[in-house]
Amino acid sequence: MLHFTGASSVQEILAASISPSITSSISGNAPAELKGMAIRWYDLLHQRGGYVRQIREKLTITEISLVSKPGEERGAQVKMVCELDVAPETCSSAGILDVGCIGFLVDEGSSIALQLLSILQKGSPHMGVSQCLNLQFHGEVAQGGKIIIVNRSVSKKTDVGCCTSEVWEVTNARKLVASATHLVVPSSMSPALKQEISTRQPQARL
Repeated sequence: MLHFTGASSVQEILAASISPSITSSISGNAPAELKGMAIRWYDLLHQRGGYVRQIREKLTITEISLVSKPGEERGAQVKMVCELDVAPETCSSAGILDVGCIGFLVDEGSSIALQLLSILQKGSPHMGVSQCLNLQFHGEVAQGGKIIIVNRSVSKKTDVGCCTSEVWEVTNARKLVASATHLVVPSSMSPALKQEISTRQPQARL
């Protein structure tokens, strides 16, 4: 499950240290600093409250990797994988993983993957808002199952970020449940707040 810092403000969360025992439990070749950043960003989202808190609390980050295709520079993509048990609070009245829950998991996971890529490539997070989130549904998962959410941030060289996501059931045989493409554009966040978050964000070293 996610390990939250216990801090209550943006400043405290971004400045909080993450135990090496926590970051080492996340597989993948990304540096520990980057894995810690993912935890901090989930913590920031957790401060919003709402019914999704109990879902987010049961989410586990299992992998953060820097991925490159032939001809690309190292770390051209960030892959982040999360795992979740399909519990009653994630399901519709029919006992099936709710499409709204899938959208929530993909939205946050892909946004954080883009933040990590922006920090690697530009040295600061990308303060953006969703321009569009296209979801396609391929199958259903019943309560009691297990899913993984695979987010791949594939572009952050410009002000527009792009991330692809897949949701797989891994209860028994592996089955594709949903796929998505998420485009993020610059937000209207005040320059002062952007600067505060950027300056407090630890740097990741490749």
